[in-house]
Amino acid sequence: MEGLEEALVIDWEELKDVKHLPSADEIKELAEVAFNHTLAFCNENKHALSNLLSSNGDMQFYQMIIEVANNHLMREFHICLGI
Repeated sequence: MEGLEEALVIDWEELKDVKHLPSADEIKELAEVAFNHTLAFCNENKHALSNLLSSNGDMQFYQMIIEVANNHLMREFHICLGI
């Protein structure tokens, strides 16, 4: 899970300088690079992730992924919004 968190932190760097509500075109441009590290992490670990997410895998792993992503995003949104 540490690698996922690190990838999210790196990817957030692409987004946190946006200080305005982006247009649809800007969102499309940002999305092209905003998740590259997270996707690369998933690709590099796809076999382990697949095993952990399979019906024979760790039933709590999916929830752990959701928790890591949500915690990261909430922390970053609070920083960006100053709350």
